[in-house]
Amino acid sequence: MKKYIIYLWTLPIDLIIWLIILIVYLYAGRKLHYNNGLWCELNVRPKRFAGITLGHGGLLCKDFSATILHHELIHVEQYEAISLLCCLIAILTGLFYWSLYPIIIYLTGFYIAYGASCIVAWLRGEKPYYGNIFEESAYSQVKGDNDGKRIER
Repeated sequence: MKKYIIYLWTLPIDLIIWLIILIVYLYAGRKLHYNNGLWCELNVRPKRFAGITLGHGGLLCKDFSATILHHELIHVEQYEAISLLCCLIAILTGLFYWSLYPIIIYLTGFYIAYGASCIVAWLRGEKPYYGNIFEESAYSQVKGDNDGKRIER
C-alpha cells in the first residue's frame, strides 16, 4: 500500500519520465524492465555511465549487473524522499505565494538538489559525481554487495 501512496506525489513527474524512457527505448533500447519503476536497458555500453536514475525508472547499460540495479534503486528511494519534500514545499509556498515557482519546485526539486550537491562537492575540492551526498549514500549502501569497491564497468 505504501508503494502506491508514494506514486500519488510522484506520478506527474513519473509520467514525463516514463515518456522519455519510452522514446529512448524506441531509438536505443534493448529491453524494458519494471522494478520499482520503468527501466530501459540500452543496446550500447556508454563509456560515462552504467545507469542513470530519472525518477521511478531510468536507463541501464547493456548487460547491467545486480549491483548497478541496486545502486540505481537506492537513487529511486532518494528521489521519493526528496519529491515528497518538494511537494510539501510547493503546497506550502502555493498557499502564500501563487505563481509558477511552486510548480517548478515540485517538478524539478530532486534534480536541483542533485545538481546543488555536485556543486557543493566541487567547491569542497572533490569530484562532483563521487563527492555528492546522493552518490556517497548509494555507494555506501551498495558497498557490501561490491566488496567495498566502486562500481566499475
